[in-house]
Amino acid sequence: MQKAVLLCPDDPATWAGLMAACHTENTSCYLSGSAPHRRSLEHTLMSVVSEKVRSVEEIERPLAQVLEGWVLQQAVAGLMQQGQLEQAEALCMQVLNVSPEHPAVMLSLAQVQCHRLLLTSGSNVLPEQVMEQLNKAVMMNPTNLGAWHWLAEVCRSQGLLVQAVMAYRQSLQLALQLGTHSFQVGSLLRLALLALGPCMAGVPGNDWKDLVMEATTEVLKLGSSPLALLFQALLQYVTKMAARSVLLPL
Repeated sequence: MQKAVLLCPDDPATWAGLMAACHTENTSCYLSGSAPHRRSLEHTLMSVVSEKVRSVEEIERPLAQVLEGWVLQQAVAGLMQQGQLEQAEALCMQVLNVSPEHPAVMLSLAQVQCHRLLLTSGSNVLPEQVMEQLNKAVMMNPTNLGAWHWLAEVCRSQGLLVQAVMAYRQSLQLALQLGTHSFQVGSLLRLALLALGPCMAGVPGNDWKDLVMEATTEVLKLGSSPLALLFQALLQYVTKMAARSVLLPL
């Protein structure tokens, strides 16, 4: 990648590739438990990419901005892995100063601020206005499948299960439109896992049970899935245990 940058120093894609390579190497280090080798490169590489994006021809600008947003996501993810939330937020603001209302950047900023708020507030509850801002940031990126999954997880953590279901269904619909098999399966399994929670907590009614069966059945139509079978088995176990507790004499 370094040779590619030397050969094409004005191409933002080569710098983006270098950023991705560094991020991949650092992630591998984190997963293996060793210290990352390439630290504090996020600001530098992000600045270079933004500079190169500004210099491309107008006709290529939209595609270049998509690349810029993708690079920012890599940089922000790297900083968050290192626990450098202030730096991650500052990096988002740096790009927004050059490209105001950049959808991908607005989303990254919302994700960083949400994570930072949960860590610093001493509470796991997000204010209603913050949830509205998160929804707005995701709606600005309607084709970002990962954003819908992230929003669904935030809603789940806030006890907003119906909203989480809606976000997962939106991601599923989008995955079907885009023809991305892995995201179809991922959305369905996440939806099933979400619905399994109320079932195991003994929430009355069949709505959540039906949702578990609906989602896992659709997964199995797409191919074999041990997780889908596991979720179905857990649902059967919970259902049988609930029935036995009703039948047992007091």
